[in-house]
Amino acid sequence: MRLLTENDPVALDLLDEWIKDRPDNRQLDGFVIVRAEILLRLGRTAEAEEFVRKYVHLPEVMAWEVERLCKAGYPERALDVLDDTLQYARTRSQSDVQRYLEKKIEIYEQTGRIPELIAVAKELFLSERGEMEYYRKLKQYVPAGEWKATLDELLCKLKSIRWFPAEPIAAIYLAEEDYEQLLALLQHVRDERLELLVRYAPRLKEVYPQELLQLFITKIRVCAAQNVGRAHYKYIAGLLKKVRHFPGGATAVSGLVGDFRLRYRCRPAMMQELRQFE
Repeated sequence: MRLLTENDPVALDLLDEWIKDRPDNRQLDGFVIVRAEILLRLGRTAEAEEFVRKYVHLPEVMAWEVERLCKAGYPERALDVLDDTLQYARTRSQSDVQRYLEKKIEIYEQTGRIPELIAVAKELFLSERGEMEYYRKLKQYVPAGEWKATLDELLCKLKSIRWFPAEPIAAIYLAEEDYEQLLALLQHVRDERLELLVRYAPRLKEVYPQELLQLFITKIRVCAAQNVGRAHYKYIAGLLKKVRHFPGGATAVSGLVGDFRLRYRCRPAMMQELRQFE
């Protein structure tokens, strides 16, 4: 590429041939950008822009053109390019859609267009299933008086998905210090190995010790009923050790272990794991 730019007219001819003969080449983005840069260097701006428009659907070409327009002081034109390429990307690549929308947020942020920024951040928050990056962006720019209603609406939409993303929602409730909603989420979410419950137990234990204890006992019962094998029994024993340290946990664990010894007496591997609670 460097050698090409040493003789601009010759380079243009070579690039025209390469682009024409290799429309599906992985290096097409690079060829297009180099040709556009040469045209700009020669002062043929209108020709360069018309040429780029033919290939702006290519991700790297789009990024180059948007960056060029922003540096030249034309953010509105950069947004127009993004809007055009988004229409194409929405039919082909969600990753490109995410990339283009993030660029729109960047431009809106630089130009102080906060309502548009919020709208795009909401779209990304939902399409990326509660990604914390977009939660933080929304938290930063949504007016404080509107924040709770905005977040409740977004989380309601997320939870309406059949297999909704419990982990990011739990992380958001924790960030908001909304322990009541966090507990309610953990009570109803599908969490077979209790991983979310274990992760958030230290914070919930301070606020809802009895409710958390009962939730652990209930879910450990389900875990024991649905799983067999020493690995599962070891895991259950590990959970019981954690629960013993909750207020009232020692008594609750003692009762649960006694129940398991009767209920699962035909599971010798489980009986061996439960000996450590004698």
